[in-house]
Amino acid sequence: MVDAVETMAWAGETPWHGLGDKVSNNLTPEQMVVASKTNWLVEKRELFYKGKDGEFIKVPQKFGLTRDIDDRHLSIVGQTWKPVQNADGFDFFKKFVTAGKMKMETAGSLHDGKYVWALARIGSDFKVHGDEMRGYLLLCIPHVFGKAFVIKFTPIRVVCWNTLTMALGASLTGERTRGGHFHMPHSMEFDSTMKEAAEESLGIAKDQMTEFKQVTEMLTKVKVDEKDTEKYFAEVLRFDAEKEIAKRLKDNKRKRHVENVTADMVEPRMLNKLREAFHHGPGAQLTTARGTLWGAVNAVTFVVDHELGRDQSASLRTAWLGGKAALKRRALDLAVERAA
Repeated sequence: MVDAVETMAWAGETPWHGLGDKVSNNLTPEQMVVASKTNWLVEKRELFYKGKDGEFIKVPQKFGLTRDIDDRHLSIVGQTWKPVQNADGFDFFKKFVTAGKMKMETAGSLHDGKYVWALARIGSDFKVHGDEMRGYLLLCIPHVFGKAFVIKFTPIRVVCWNTLTMALGASLTGERTRGGHFHMPHSMEFDSTMKEAAEESLGIAKDQMTEFKQVTEMLTKVKVDEKDTEKYFAEVLRFDAEKEIAKRLKDNKRKRHVENVTADMVEPRMLNKLREAFHHGPGAQLTTARGTLWGAVNAVTFVVDHELGRDQSASLRTAWLGGKAALKRRALDLAVERAA
């Protein structure tokens, strides 16, 4: 595998990134751990450094987090840091899969084991005039200091495999909620009590899918022209052409440059990618997307998911676990505000 993806298994249709190994579409969580090659353990081990006299001195209250299969170093953690084992994390899905309410679909390891994830389909799909959306729960187990164990709702647009990750603990209309996600620091153990808390928190996932369908239908009905989309993309990127031109002119003057500055000289490179995706990206010509706010939102999600990484593997990281998820959420929030 290249770049971020170390191991991966997927069921059903070939995912857009094309990485990993295809497996049966009826695997249990225990079988998915094995199929995705994440059936290893993480261990806290004592740390030592070599003193000036050559003796080894123990580092107080610090430990090296490693995995048992190859002794690979993952992170440095403190005394109270409690690892979540991959199999224990995947076990969260067991009850739902057994009851036929979810299906294990994708799982794997990123960055040499630093991040392990599993994606389960929750069976609340819908279509708006042929534009299909599927609902998933994404579980992420970071074996990295400072990163929390997370399970969250993630709808995916099938035509282009855009992931419209919902904001943790927020409804699609921006109202703060208590459900829709589970977030646990590594100072706690993911035991039976914590699993019950996660189930309670995530009980709103299907409700969110219903709400998401309503929002999708609303956005497909809002027509936008070139001027509207330019303004929308600028707001998403927090780009103000006039301010950027003024700043560049000021810098030129300070450096004793006399060249003129135009808008195309200061606009972010991503802006042109958004324009291209809005007109020619996958699904852009569907009646739901052509010339609509829904199409503008998906131009942002398509660029973030498929074009910002250096390759398909980096794009996968950005789509599911990267910092650009906030940009996708901002795009959706701004679109909802405009539609309202």
